[in-house]
Amino acid sequence: MNADQAYARGITGKGILVGSVDSGFLGTHPEFAGRATAITNTGSYSSSSFRYDSGTTRSDFFTAGQPYSVPGTWVQGINDDHGTHVDGTIVANRNGIGTHGVAFGAQLIATNTNGTDSSIYGPNADYSYFKGAYGNLVAQGARLINSSWGSPPPRDNYNTLAGLTAAYAPFTRQLSWLDAIAEAGRAGVIQVVAAGNAGVNNPTIRAALPYFQPDLEKDWIAASGLNSADQTQFNRCGVAKYWCIAAPGRSIASTVVNLTTGAAGYGSKSGTSMSAPHVSGALALVMERYAYMTNEQARDVLLTTATHLGSGPADVPNETFGWGKIDLGRAMNGPGQFLGRFNATLGSG
Repeated sequence: MNADQAYARGITGKGILVGSVDSGFLGTHPEFAGRATAITNTGSYSSSSFRYDSGTTRSDFFTAGQPYSVPGTWVQGINDDHGTHVDGTIVANRNGIGTHGVAFGAQLIATNTNGTDSSIYGPNADYSYFKGAYGNLVAQGARLINSSWGSPPPRDNYNTLAGLTAAYAPFTRQLSWLDAIAEAGRAGVIQVVAAGNAGVNNPTIRAALPYFQPDLEKDWIAASGLNSADQTQFNRCGVAKYWCIAAPGRSIASTVVNLTTGAAGYGSKSGTSMSAPHVSGALALVMERYAYMTNEQARDVLLTTATHLGSGPADVPNETFGWGKIDLGRAMNGPGQFLGRFNATLGSG
């Protein structure tokens, strides 16, 4: 990603507030010291259902009006270490120990999905809960929110447009978590969303959402994944190609938790869940570099300066890699293209 070229300019993400919705982060991990703040999500469920589509026990069931209060930190026995790994990829301290985040000078605020990466994010996931999870981050001033959490329903088929449309249909019948993330996007906060790992032609519903709700495109980034040879082994950009970018997603080292002891550690994970925080960290660097730009403008810089991969003209996104691989070296020098009217209020000097 050529992040070193941003660091050489003194760009670290300083002054940028990044949001994350995931399975919490280990608050005692030294990599988050002074870097991450957990936000407690408090409210009442708006519906009666299983917490996730994979729920099978009474403890997974909630009823309308039932109160909840869930901390943004990792909760033993409830969460896995997915969120800790993701959040470390974004902002882990650069302290000469372990790893560091892409935007190690940024600040992170996080809410908790109250689940794990195996939790199925179908239409039953409660709207009010996720309205709080995303809305709290918006209210606190996050300029972007990373969503790598959960797994799509196994019944969904994203390989064809017909399959993608069929997967979206249930979300049109009731309010759900998908409406909550859409509202965060409409608030002008960039949503960075993992594309999924099935190796099919289109990303998951949440990454492809602007295809069905076009007004969201300017506030959305779908994150596809690459291995060390710049090959995609995960969901391709497909219908999301105009808001999709590729980032490292194979064997990514970051912060983890020992689920038995709760001890801090380091470990490797793969998937577009790891690609998305690379995108979020990179966007935070671009936002610091261009303090006078809006969130949408910074997003456009990140997309249009990517290194083209695969077939087709170099200045046009394709269905495999979207805009291509993040190139922070190019991004430090301004937009590669203007995707619309671009008004900039420059400071003096």
